[in-house]
Amino acid sequence: MPPLRIIVVDDDQNAAHAMAAALEAHGHQTRALTDPAGVIAEALAFSPQAILLDLNFAALGMFRGAEIAAELRAHPVLKKLTLIAVSGQSDRVDRDITQAAGFDHHLKKPVDIEALLALLQGAPKTRR
Repeated sequence: MPPLRIIVVDDDQNAAHAMAAALEAHGHQTRALTDPAGVIAEALAFSPQAILLDLNFAALGMFRGAEIAAELRAHPVLKKLTLIAVSGQSDRVDRDITQAAGFDHHLKKPVDIEALLALLQGAPKTRR
């Protein structure tokens, strides 16, 4: 797989940086963010093909990741990138929420890196 540019967003700093490091070990370029407020600005600057976005942010509340995903999907430049929800939950309610918000995939924590890499095969190969 050619290297991708990927943003990892998780309010758990260790989780964000560990996932970014695992993806970099497979040749991808990454940015790790712990504050979801900067996702759109970082995406416009970094031009990722994929974003891994935590679904729940302790300081912001449940399902805030779904709101951010909807904002990304509404943005004319960012709407086609691959969005992957990452959550500690994977029940039907969570999956319905992520689907409605425009996520392409939903992975349960801890994320299996091989499963993630397989999903990333379908990410757009070009940026914007």
